[in-house]
Amino acid sequence: MSRSGAFCTIIAVFTMLTVGVQQPLAADGTEEVKRLEQALGQALLAGNAAAYGGMLAGDYAVTNATGDLLTWDQEVARLRTGEMRFEKLEIGDLAARRFGKTVIVTGKASQSATLMDREVSGEFRFTRVWIKGKGGWKAVAAHYSRIAVP
Repeated sequence: MSRSGAFCTIIAVFTMLTVGVQQPLAADGTEEVKRLEQALGQALLAGNAAAYGGMLAGDYAVTNATGDLLTWDQEVARLRTGEMRFEKLEIGDLAARRFGKTVIVTGKASQSATLMDREVSGEFRFTRVWIKGKGGWKAVAAHYSRIAVP
């Protein structure tokens, strides 16, 4: 084998060892977090404040579609007291990307809901940040934007 042929073989083997090995999708946590997004939606739909709050980190913050910044306490209290009620909530178009112990999820929510007896139904895009800690995955932040109707 020529010197250049040996060099090319070494480079090819090194590339396969360092780049070609990928973890299965399920092992990277993104599919688990997508399932948690669906479970979070089911907890909201059922009005289950305990289940919903249990999926959120204690310092969770959400910017809702009206621009209000809410803490964990405020968000969970709205569900617990019935100030926030969902008649329909469909979560879809989920995409998730992992960065170390963090997964960022984007998705679409279609809802029929009321907030403090005010109609807040519509289509929304959202981004939620999940962090993996000792207790598993917890949502730490979210942002919602209403999809404009043409």
